[in-house]
Amino acid sequence: MTPQPVGNPIARSRPLGDLLADKLREQIIAGEIPAGTHLVEIDVADRFGVSRLPVRDALKQLLSEGLLEGRRRGLSVVAMNERDVREVYDVRLAMESLAARTAIRRPDTDWEVLEQAQRDLEAHVEDSDRRHFVDADLEFHSALYLLAENRRLQSMWSILEPTMRTMLMMTNRRDSDLIAVSQAHRAILEAARRGDVEATEKTLDAHISHARDLMVDALSDVWAQRPGS
Repeated sequence: MTPQPVGNPIARSRPLGDLLADKLREQIIAGEIPAGTHLVEIDVADRFGVSRLPVRDALKQLLSEGLLEGRRRGLSVVAMNERDVREVYDVRLAMESLAARTAIRRPDTDWEVLEQAQRDLEAHVEDSDRRHFVDADLEFHSALYLLAENRRLQSMWSILEPTMRTMLMMTNRRDSDLIAVSQAHRAILEAARRGDVEATEKTLDAHISHARDLMVDALSDVWAQRPGS
């Protein structure tokens, strides 16, 4: 089998294991690697033309994200379906609401990091740079966890964030209203800055629930095109 590239080794700024995890994650979510597929380190290494060490790192990461499961013969792929997407977003909403409440109730919260993420979002609306718009989107939500100063929440988000990033990158290839997304983030920021917990949670709920529904619709199209559909 011809090795698949996992990025230019010279230009890479991220560990090879992370880049490999990105490739495998997208293929699993899209169903290109079917549920139940047994992933063997040496086979994956041969497929991507890399050593076994980054493969081991990538598989360990995907296992922690719930996209792989351990079985007697090693690691097998777990299918990603509509229920999984809804569960991911339900967990994200609960976590993010707690992070926002905690940040608002802290007397010394400096909202500049959230403001900067919002400025980045708005800049990428202007230049229609969808890839960097996703980066700024996740930067905004990551800032809420940072401002909460809750290490366990931050740790949980660090596990969930790569799956969110992959799904957003996949679905953001479709036409989507970047202006509306940016405005939703602005509403969250403004409610948080004025210390209105109820309004912040309400706007977060509306934003994340809407994003969930769009994600289900978009991934349904992706799943419909996967082998065996």
